[in-house]
Amino acid sequence: MRFIKEITLFAPSGTLKRFQGLETSFKVEQGKISALISESELTELRNGDKTMYSRMYSAEQTVSGLKKLYTDVTGKYDAVSKQYTSLDTKIGEYKSAVDGFSGKLQQLSTTINDDYSTTKSMQTYVKAQVDGLSTAVSETYVKTDTLSGYSTTEQTKSMIDQKTDQIKLDVREKIYGTNYCKNGTFETFTGWVAYVDKKPCTTHLGKTCAYLVSGNSIWMNYDYTVDADESNTIIFEAASPEKVALNIKIDDTTIKTFYSSEMSEEWKEFSVDVKLKKGKHTIQFVTSSNASVLYVTNVQIKQDIIESTHSQINILQSSIESKVSKNGIISSINQSSEKVSISAGKINFNGLVTANNYFQILTDGSFVATYGTLGGWTVKDGIMKSNDQKIVLDPVNNKIYFDDGDDDFVTELSPDGTRTNFLTVDGGIVGGDAALLISAASSSRIQFYDSFSDDGEDMIKLQGNLEVRGTKSRVARTENFSDRLLYCYETPTPMFGDLGCGKTNDRGIAIVDIDPAFSETINSGIEYQVFLQKEGDGDIWVAEKEESYFTVSGTPNLKFSWEVKCIQKSFEHLRLDEKEVQEAAQKDARDTQKDYNIIIDTVVEDYDKEMEELLNESN
Repeated sequence: MRFIKEITLFAPSGTLKRFQGLETSFKVEQGKISALISESELTELRNGDKTMYSRMYSAEQTVSGLKKLYTDVTGKYDAVSKQYTSLDTKIGEYKSAVDGFSGKLQQLSTTINDDYSTTKSMQTYVKAQVDGLSTAVSETYVKTDTLSGYSTTEQTKSMIDQKTDQIKLDVREKIYGTNYCKNGTFETFTGWVAYVDKKPCTTHLGKTCAYLVSGNSIWMNYDYTVDADESNTIIFEAASPEKVALNIKIDDTTIKTFYSSEMSEEWKEFSVDVKLKKGKHTIQFVTSSNASVLYVTNVQIKQDIIESTHSQINILQSSIESKVSKNGIISSINQSSEKVSISAGKINFNGLVTANNYFQILTDGSFVATYGTLGGWTVKDGIMKSNDQKIVLDPVNNKIYFDDGDDDFVTELSPDGTRTNFLTVDGGIVGGDAALLISAASSSRIQFYDSFSDDGEDMIKLQGNLEVRGTKSRVARTENFSDRLLYCYETPTPMFGDLGCGKTNDRGIAIVDIDPAFSETINSGIEYQVFLQKEGDGDIWVAEKEESYFTVSGTPNLKFSWEVKCIQKSFEHLRLDEKEVQEAAQKDARDTQKDYNIIIDTVVEDYDKEMEELLNESN
């Protein structure tokens, strides 16, 4: 169905005549419903000036979604200059489907005066999908001096991209010089040359444009001249229902290919940078597919960027990244839970920053400090100490001290060697029986023998506790599978284990003795575990457990395997001990031993004095 109404109106005063057109159409076809409502009016004044407006609404609904388009165009025509002095265009486009929603608002305002013209384009875009939300706002302002032909273009764009694990904020501004393309919107085809002298102008999705269709290597050219060596940015919008690839050429040389995967049926902006020599140049748009359609509009050939600024904040799950750039100069701050990184050509600290005469940062990045606190260190009188006083760096005497804080163990490092009352490195010989010998006392030794060999004589001896942050493993050599690592079995309490096999007698009883030597390494008086594995039909169980043996009962003459696990002797009190608690207990033991030694030394000293006095009295 379609309804059209045309009305010619005459009005008094300065109005010569008015023309108004109304149209409504509604169309139903298989799989699609479409509707169109339009209203337009043209007013001609007695002086010849004209004003016009046009409003349109269209909708299209299919099973895949709903599309709505609103347009509002208003213009003024000057009878003297015979050109439009202003043109305002507003477009609202909305799309909804089961997997998302998008909306786009555009406004284009053009004003033409005697000496200059301005064009202002604004656009807002919202896209919502199940996995994220994106919004973008952009503004382009073009000012052209109609006498000299010089123009500047200022582009500003902000964007917010939100997902479940990321929020990205982006604001950009670019100011370009002259736009060499004088007819990039294709109201006419002036300045362009196309294949076989065609002038392919049309409209697509509310925009006037050029189109390249049917045949391979279909092209259109635009010639322009630059007055000096410079960089240009070629900006344009393209759309292709068939997703046609497009080549951009300068002087018959391809500088960029936009592949079919980058194209869509809707308008999409593209750009490419090129460096040119002084002189005349030809830009060429060339398709690369047969029997296809490509639409192009808003072509701009911009002079060097006069100024470019870019600010960006990227919020991730575990970090925040921010960046600000201007004309290629970039500063950035990256923050995570572990650190904050700052990168900039100049860094200014304002606020509580105190250096006085004790701390300086030099131009080469080094610093000089005579007194102060740096991390966990204190600097004073040329000596650096850790805050707990356990580490001392003494460059005056070329020494480093390590102290446990209780004067139990003090280690000194100097060019003359290492000295400690806890660990003494006596040295060794490389290639001999012992490559390195570390001796802490006559009763405690760590020996590192020569490098791994096949004779099985490699040995490391350790007396005392061993703490390992990583894994403990043994290197086992295989015949067909290279060297492999076999790892230790760890338990909350220090334990030993033994295993073997046995067989019940005719009465279904077997007594398994615990190895006497093994028994002296464990505390079998504490509950220990026995694990049985029968090797035949029947049943077995542990009937009795004693300190020196355990009894197995079950099916007569049944073979079985067994394993016992017992707590190590003298370590019955240990279970998942905290490292600090254990170290404190060891320290208490050392302190007790120290006190005991002092008492013994005092007793011996007093005894010696008494004996000496008795001898003196007897003489």
